[in-house]
Amino acid sequence: MKPIPSCHVMAMPYPGRGHINPMMDLCKLVAGKSSSILITFVLTEEWLGLIGSTAKPDNICFATIPNVIPSEHARGSDPNGFAMAVGSKMEEPFERLLDELQLSPTLIIADAVVPWAADVASRRNIPLAVLWPMSASVFSMVYHFDLLVQHGHFPVNVSGRYGQPEEVAGLVEFLALNPAAGYITGQNSTNEAILASVPLLTFPILTDQVPNAKMIVEDWQIGWKVKREFEKKNLAKRDEIALLVQRFINSESRERKQLIEKAREIEQVCEKEVAD
Repeated sequence: MKPIPSCHVMAMPYPGRGHINPMMDLCKLVAGKSSSILITFVLTEEWLGLIGSTAKPDNICFATIPNVIPSEHARGSDPNGFAMAVGSKMEEPFERLLDELQLSPTLIIADAVVPWAADVASRRNIPLAVLWPMSASVFSMVYHFDLLVQHGHFPVNVSGRYGQPEEVAGLVEFLALNPAAGYITGQNSTNEAILASVPLLTFPILTDQVPNAKMIVEDWQIGWKVKREFEKKNLAKRDEIALLVQRFINSESRERKQLIEKAREIEQVCEKEVAD
């Protein structure tokens, strides 16, 4: 017999792999605190098809809203349109879903880039918690944006395009079981790569990816950058990327050995911080 829920949490992630994964990780942690906590994880119908078979605790259930936003397979062709659709078309079906629930939520957890969630929670007098899925450094940068501009410390253009979502789930386990020579990715998997001591090739496109690439390449020195700016005239060509990858995975080169050494150092630091 299932326990009667003492708390019903509604989770509303931004519809993208790098947002859904951390929201699910948070929900699993919350669900593990008590079997009487029920979590309803909201997805589009398309996203349910992508991750519906993912293992999760029994007290996390999926609920769907219609596919009112562009498909994941086409979002890269119109990134601004996709973001606009998320901001303007998902609120109404989310509210309809709330009306249909048998058990009203006692809390809504929403992604920080789902701006209408705060309005919905306020209208219905439901407490709201906001998940920031990016790094603390980027949060601080956004929080102090006016000061950065005022003092001329923000010359980086963080506008650009969204890329296609990564389709590999459980990357920590994947990298641990399948040692890789390198990893080319966005910020979505930076933490996973660090914990597996795998060097990174960065390809910053927008927002947090730009400062994260700086930390990976310049501060931590555990990776290289494929390009400098996201503009068509500056995009790396196929042959250039091929040569870069060949250099990157050459286990006999001095620069490769330095990357591996630094990656292991950073991994040890992170493991120690987590343990403490």
